[in-house]
Amino acid sequence: MKFTINVGADRSPAQVQADAFKGDVLGYVHWREVRAALRAVGFLVAKHSTLIALGASPEDQEDTHIVELDVSRIPPGEVYSRIWSVAYALHQDCIAVRVRDDSYRDPHPVVHEVLVGPCADKWAPFNPAYFKELPC
Repeated sequence: MKFTINVGADRSPAQVQADAFKGDVLGYVHWREVRAALRAVGFLVAKHSTLIALGASPEDQEDTHIVELDVSRIPPGEVYSRIWSVAYALHQDCIAVRVRDDSYRDPHPVVHEVLVGPCADKWAPFNPAYFKELPC
């Protein structure tokens, strides 16, 4: 399975307050923070890109870190809980996840799309139009 995630570059003020974190954490989520949070829970990064938002449409209002995860070392039952932990660590309401079956030739069929994080229900349901894919 191929897991691609979208991590918004804006921190959620609600999550920052809920975390009781001390210090200035509002603002931009940099790639190095995303990478560190993923590594902290055991994910390896297969590919990544940062898409800069131009604000031309409703789905293009926030810079987005697009990451293809290598989940080969993660027990299958722990993938989503670890993504939840990354969302929490990065002060995100949720992270969008798209899972494709990579045993087929391109295009890999979508198996599952879900929002994962402390406030995923606030953004539900998953909107495929907002999901960003890695450039070829």
